[in-house]
Amino acid sequence: MYKIMEEETLALKNFRLELLDEELEGTNLTGELLAENLLQKYYPVRQALEKTLLNCIDGHMIGNVMEVLLNLMGLVLRLDKKYRRNIENFDAVYAFTDKAGDFYIAAIFRNNTLSVSRKKVDNPTFTLIFKDNEALVKLLFSGAPDILNAMLNQEVDFEGNINYMSKFGYMAMHLVLELTGGMVFA
Repeated sequence: MYKIMEEETLALKNFRLELLDEELEGTNLTGELLAENLLQKYYPVRQALEKTLLNCIDGHMIGNVMEVLLNLMGLVLRLDKKYRRNIENFDAVYAFTDKAGDFYIAAIFRNNTLSVSRKKVDNPTFTLIFKDNEALVKLLFSGAPDILNAMLNQEVDFEGNINYMSKFGYMAMHLVLELTGGMVFA
């Protein structure tokens, strides 16, 4: 279990990607001083998101892994130019929902950024419908995602081109491998 410190909890509570976007507006993120200041300022948020994601993956924390993953992905895409290369010239809208219809979140990749929305989007490029968090974790973080097997076991379903799932899975796994030093989850 990854312990989230009080400072990290407070930073996460006050964090919104929109606020970071406002802060970044009109700035040149390639400036080393600006980039270093932002990395330092948002370090507690990143730590809290990373620990929360790993706790969700490990099953130590109940919460929606997709929401945590998208917030972490959005933060890292804004602050890490190497990771941002994953979405250069990439425009797509992903919708993630559970089979019960109790959860919905959209990831909108446009203009080299990621925005996250709780509102339903029209005509997403790719929709992933998952049974529960466990099925989602197994699909995204197993090291060798097997969407066909997950579909046969009725753990997930999808609408759209499967290659979009592969791209998203790669970006998600890249983050987790960086966090864990290469450890994958079964």
